[in-house]
Amino acid sequence: MEDLSFSEGPKESMNFMGQLQELVKKCTEAIGDTKIPLSNRVNALESFLWAKISKDQEYLDASKKLDDQYKSDRKRIEYLEGYDSKHRGAEIALMRLRAKKKFMAIMVFVDKMGYMALKSE
Repeated sequence: MEDLSFSEGPKESMNFMGQLQELVKKCTEAIGDTKIPLSNRVNALESFLWAKISKDQEYLDASKKLDDQYKSDRKRIEYLEGYDSKHRGAEIALMRLRAKKKFMAIMVFVDKMGYMALKSE
């Protein structure tokens, strides 16, 4: 009888790193080009890492602080007199800023866990 054992361990690990690198690449591309939506890409990266990142209290605290700041800033925008399309631009800029900060927090986690090293520029 044939031996049908599979060695899936290393293949899955390489697959994880490849997917992580691809998601990080997409986020960095979106940071550099304002025409590319950033929030969705950062949310995809966070979701991809959620099983690991959800146990990191430092990341959870940073994420909660970002969410609270975003809600506060958004309320300020909503209460502006004569809310119209020009304020919509401010809201989009605020969403991008939040996504950038969340991406930075995720990258600190990724570096801390040793998945990828942060580049110092």
